[in-house]
Amino acid sequence: MKKLIIILVGVAIAFAGYKLQTANSNFVRTGQVNKYTAICNNKATTTGMIQDQYKQKKGTYTYYYDYKVDEKEYTLTQTGRSEPTLEMMVAEINYDSTNPSKATLGDPCALKESSSKGDGNQILFYLGYAMMVIGGLSAYFTFRGLIRGGKKA
Repeated sequence: MKKLIIILVGVAIAFAGYKLQTANSNFVRTGQVNKYTAICNNKATTTGMIQDQYKQKKGTYTYYYDYKVDEKEYTLTQTGRSEPTLEMMVAEINYDSTNPSKATLGDPCALKESSSKGDGNQILFYLGYAMMVIGGLSAYFTFRGLIRGGKKA
């Protein structure tokens, strides 16, 4: 009975950690805010073409857009939840005129505003992650010991 309680407590801790992590996943990422600020302040626009190849991993797609600035080629990596469509083949790329390798799709000023309004807490996000790992491992190893040992719960 003691091992069954440990398994249930481990699952409960893992679930609570998952909820804590997802509730705090929207924290401010300073690097993204700085990138969008630079593009917003020195905005220039060009046209980009999507590459033929894209990657799919767990329901997320990664696309690559090629664009030219002053005869030099750059690539913008973008992620999304759907396969590329015909509408996505040609896109308007906004880039930093002082550093063309910093680029984005969409309005960089709006992206800057939404990125800087993170309402999550980074410490709670990682605490939730740790709770998921500890709770999951506790439940797993207790269950494994129960199965291997053949002892009753």
